[in-house]
Amino acid sequence: MSEPTQRHDVPIEPAPAMIEEFTMLMSLALDDMLDGAARARFDALVQRFPALAEMWADWQAIDQRLGAMPHAEPAAGFGLRFEQRLASHAQRQQQRVVTVSLIAVLLTAGLGVLGMMSTGAYVLATQGPWLGEQLRNWVYLSVAVTAWFSALTNTLGALANSPQAQTLGIVYVLAVAVMIVGSLQVLRRSTHLSNAIAVPGLE
Repeated sequence: MSEPTQRHDVPIEPAPAMIEEFTMLMSLALDDMLDGAARARFDALVQRFPALAEMWADWQAIDQRLGAMPHAEPAAGFGLRFEQRLASHAQRQQQRVVTVSLIAVLLTAGLGVLGMMSTGAYVLATQGPWLGEQLRNWVYLSVAVTAWFSALTNTLGALANSPQAQTLGIVYVLAVAVMIVGSLQVLRRSTHLSNAIAVPGLE
């Protein structure tokens, strides 16, 4: 039996890793960024694999078409209009935040007032007699304190206007005056005595 002959007209397909390597080298080749060794490797792959050579031709054609296309320039005043729209958007966003915050505060306050009113109505409905008793006790206490304070004031005024209280006040004032004068005399004598003792020692 004769050995099967190898067909040389069947193209060799590159491995996936080789295709990935070629794609990277092709991107650098389009930008003219291949060095000597990388350029030799790229040319070898193109010559060895027709599929890669065809891919390289397609990408060169695409690059040429892109290079021939006119460059799009932004319209006059585009940057200014963009900044104005951005500032307007930021302002509207801030206004929305303030509005939402104000609504939240008003809702919270409204719910608080409603809760207080509901609590008050519930207490009045269920604890009416107890609240009336407490209010009556508070009125009695206020009247009693006022009467006691008025009686105390009248008593102190009557005592102050009596001859005994006036005499006692005069005696108290005189006693305080005598104590002050005596203290000053003692202090003066002590100072004089200290000066008399200190002078000979200095000589």
